[in-house]
Amino acid sequence: MAAKKPAKKSAIKRTVTPIKAATKSDATAAALRVKRRADELSDAVRLVIAAERKRLSLTYRQADALCGLSRNIIYKIEHGRVAVSLLQLLAIELGFALPLGSIVARAVSPPTPAVSPPTPAVVPAPVAPEGASGEQR
Repeated sequence: MAAKKPAKKSAIKRTVTPIKAATKSDATAAALRVKRRADELSDAVRLVIAAERKRLSLTYRQADALCGLSRNIIYKIEHGRVAVSLLQLLAIELGFALPLGSIVARAVSPPTPAVSPPTPAVVPAPVAPEGASGEQR
C-alpha cells in the first residue's frame, strides 16, 4: 500500500489569540463599559431617528407607510422601549432617504452649537483735527 501524504497545512498561520483579562473583575468591568457604550449609542440613534421623523414632518402613520415598520415599533424605538435592530435601521434608512452612515455619524458626534454670523467690526468715523474744518472760505 502507498503511504498517505500528510495533509497540507494552511498557508495562513492562525495567530489570533483571545484577549484575556487579568482577573474576572477586569473582564466584568470591561463588559460593563461595552454595555454602557452600546446603551449610549442606542439612545443617540433613537434620538436621531425621532429628530429626522420630526424634521420631515411625518406622523407615525406616514413613517409606517414609508419604512414598512409598524407605527407602534417606530414609537417604541423613538421612546427607548425597544432596541433598534439593524434591519429596522435599514428600513428607516430607505424610508427616510437618510443614509445609515449619516444616522450613525449624527449619533456618535456631539451636536454642533449654532454659530451666529460674525458681527462686523465698527470702524469709528475719522475725526478732523481741531481748527481744521471741512468748510472752505
